[in-house]
Amino acid sequence: MRRIGQFFVPVLKGTVKAYPQVFFSDSLLFGIVLLLVSFIDVVAGVSGLIVALSSNLSASSFGLDHRKTEKGLYAFNAVLTGLGIGILFEPSLSLFITLIFTGLLCLAVTVMMEGVTSKYGLPFLSIPFLITIWIVILATREFTELQLSERGVYYINYLYKAGGQGLVDFYQTTQNLAIPMSFYSYLTSLGAIFFQPTVFGGIVIATALFLTSRISFISSLIGFYSAWYFFILTGSDITNFSNSFIGFNFILTSIALGGFFVVPSWRSYLLIILITPVNVLFAQAMLKVLDVWQLPIYSLPFNFIVLIFLYVLKHRVKYMQFLPEVVIQEFSPEKNLYSYKNFLKRFGNSYQIFPIRLPFWGEWSVEQGHNGEFTHKDEYQYAWDFAIRDADNKTFKKPGTSPEDYYCYKKAVLAPGYGKVVKIIDGIPDNEIGKPNMLDNWGNCIIIKHGEFLFSKLCHLQSGSFKVHEEDYVVPGQVLAWVGNSGRSPEPHLHMQLQNTPWVGSSTIKYPISHFVTLKEGALSFHNYEYPAEKCRIFNPEPNRLLARFLDFIPGQKMAFEFSDGKTIRNEMWSVYTDSANKSYFFDERTKSTAWFSNDKIMLYFQYFAGKRKSLLYLFYLSLYKVQTGFYKNIRISDEMNLPQVFKPYQLFLNDLVAPFKSMLTAKYSLTYLEIDDELSPTEIILKSRVTLLFLKLSLKEYQFEIRIKDGLMKDFKAETGKKKWTAKQIS
Repeated sequence: MRRIGQFFVPVLKGTVKAYPQVFFSDSLLFGIVLLLVSFIDVVAGVSGLIVALSSNLSASSFGLDHRKTEKGLYAFNAVLTGLGIGILFEPSLSLFITLIFTGLLCLAVTVMMEGVTSKYGLPFLSIPFLITIWIVILATREFTELQLSERGVYYINYLYKAGGQGLVDFYQTTQNLAIPMSFYSYLTSLGAIFFQPTVFGGIVIATALFLTSRISFISSLIGFYSAWYFFILTGSDITNFSNSFIGFNFILTSIALGGFFVVPSWRSYLLIILITPVNVLFAQAMLKVLDVWQLPIYSLPFNFIVLIFLYVLKHRVKYMQFLPEVVIQEFSPEKNLYSYKNFLKRFGNSYQIFPIRLPFWGEWSVEQGHNGEFTHKDEYQYAWDFAIRDADNKTFKKPGTSPEDYYCYKKAVLAPGYGKVVKIIDGIPDNEIGKPNMLDNWGNCIIIKHGEFLFSKLCHLQSGSFKVHEEDYVVPGQVLAWVGNSGRSPEPHLHMQLQNTPWVGSSTIKYPISHFVTLKEGALSFHNYEYPAEKCRIFNPEPNRLLARFLDFIPGQKMAFEFSDGKTIRNEMWSVYTDSANKSYFFDERTKSTAWFSNDKIMLYFQYFAGKRKSLLYLFYLSLYKVQTGFYKNIRISDEMNLPQVFKPYQLFLNDLVAPFKSMLTAKYSLTYLEIDDELSPTEIILKSRVTLLFLKLSLKEYQFEIRIKDGLMKDFKAETGKKKWTAKQIS
């Protein structure tokens, strides 16, 4: 029975989820609504269901990816194909047999198109539907047992047979609603996506679409009305919107480019307006071309326009932030938008891929920063000069007349990240104080390749002090050489810059330091992927042995807890795993909840949560959303949380309407390092964190947490919000 369930559950679930996939959604409720709408014409509805089931059963029988089957990715083209065929013919045994084998054909075309388009990083959209239904239309012209349907011609008679005069009256009432012609056409075009071009079908789909995704709904209106007014402006036949089934092409194109494949914003809305006239031009041309073979145009304009514009976006070399593509698809424009904004605020432009750290031990001072007063100008503006200052803010001890008097002279220079040494210049002697070498500008220096188009350069090093050679591989923190006073250096200091090319004279690029701590006016601040400012004291964070050990969650690790919500006490068991993308995550056995995280030994980040919000794992995810593994008393770590992870759907509903422009909601996270019993050999640490949900500047809700870590375990965990309180302790 279990094996049968494993076979049929993805088939049945994927069949229902195939329907919302047409609108780029994976909402099961939306799928049920669309499934019901498809039965406005019962024969068409049954036909769509038969072809979808046939396609999914074939996918499972052939051993295709069950996750894709379950999401409806192998069947949404089959649904459209079945609906299109069902609307054309009268029900018969011949029709249903044809439908079954059409499902198999559609699956084969879908897999083939997936293979072709994926090579270019493009989706296959509804191309399999077009190919399959055109094949079937041409082939069935020879099938004498299939009778063309007269339901379209005698639709009122069909309705009377199906539901009597009451159904006919309802249909005529909805069809004759006092609404503008343009909105009437919009509704029928929505219904036409599922081959039900009625006002009632359009109203149901529009309502369900709005409830499922506000951004998709707005995009559909923008695209449709852009096309409508372009038709009027050019004097085109407006009846083509409904009669030729082209109106829905503008709707689907707008949803695809307005927030599904492109991150929603005012720019994506503008893109819809600009692309729609191109879509109209192509649609009108294809109507003439396909008329030669007497084939309907269906969704050809939508497929062509979306694919060519996505292809154009993938070939950009700049202005990537203008219309950013969705990288991790969440099948919701709202979630795509919130995740993108949250990722940018947390990590910037993916700099965590190549973390660059400070190239020294201990506390140093930023003598000159970006666009500095002296030498960091123009193409060399993105660089730093570091030195060491004492309590009196001096860089040297008296008399300060020789390099040896300077605190940073002969101090170790460290590799700022993993990489390969590609260039070393050595043999340039140190200068006398105040007498820079203007001929050998960079002095002794080393260039390290960290990745394609990312190099670091460290300059003014001491001659003969290099501990590595060209072509050597280095790791973060490895000693490279000593600080010297060579090149254009009036006094000992360390120059650091990041650049795109491996040449000594390469221009600089603006690239942040991954993690660092600053000391300013006696206060410590932690910085994450930021740019050290001039005149601040700065140092690399060093992991605390106790805290780092607790946060070092490794695959295969199991953690047991005793958890109380004030009413009941229960035990919870978590396991640590890694997925196919090598992402680490916690899995709660009881609630089936999952929390993904990453740990680069300096910072632990939680990235995503899926599951029950009443679970201990969710509270743990909130409390340690971002933690630095070092302990610096009273230092504060701040971050922003992904809105759908903390707000409820109804709270986000209105915000979704304005989110492409500016969000009214925010979720602030902060963590404070409260107590440590012994800084040198700690056995107990107390952390305090909070999550605050805000509407504009008004606090809506606040979670407060206190975590006590002792002997490598979370010995005490307290959480509260309002009158709700939870406690927990780790058993093992």
